[in-house]
Amino acid sequence: MLAPFLFILFGEALSSFLRSSMAVIQAIALPIALSTILDAKFAHETALYIHVDVIDLHLVENALQIFSNVIEASLNWNKFVGL
Repeated sequence: MLAPFLFILFGEALSSFLRSSMAVIQAIALPIALSTILDAKFAHETALYIHVDVIDLHLVENALQIFSNVIEASLNWNKFVGL
């Protein structure tokens, strides 16, 4: 029963870390509200919403690598999917 709480804890930490990098990572603008969306979490999945740009993809990859190194976790790059 600890796993869902750990996901929430690390998911929120990841969100904060990515938002602190938003000056360089372009989030998707929402047309209805005057805001942007960068990430969303559902169950045990996290989705990132960024512009399709090679530079942004590298910035996100580097940010995720730094975050995983800090929390001493490993990323399964085989599960990453781009749409």
